[in-house]
Amino acid sequence: MADRYVRAWEAGDIDEIVGMLTDDAIHAMPPWSVWFVGRDALRVLYSSYEIWGERPGPGTFRVVPTGLNGELAFAEYCRKAPDRPYEALALTVAVLDASGTHIAEKVSFVNQDLVVRLGFLRRMDS
Repeated sequence: MADRYVRAWEAGDIDEIVGMLTDDAIHAMPPWSVWFVGRDALRVLYSSYEIWGERPGPGTFRVVPTGLNGELAFAEYCRKAPDRPYEALALTVAVLDASGTHIAEKVSFVNQDLVVRLGFLRRMDS
């Protein structure tokens, strides 16, 4: 699951990302108070990130799999242009469904300092 998640985000493959979710998946992104629920809502969210320039594509995100409190987690980085370094963006915890085949819940802590405090780089060149 971790490898599939990394490949999908790094390729900008929104269909693959959404296909990894349960129908009623939840995604929260503290410090923002809004939650997104369901594949349709998450497809819209993931497809319209401003960082994509309104269109998903490869090379925008770099994702490093890890674990946190026994759950699957990822240090997530993004860059604003192909010639820019990847900057720490968020630490995402992914809770799998009972079968372990889909992501039921994601919490992305959008905090660059948290990523660094957990031992990850602040920026990566590639």
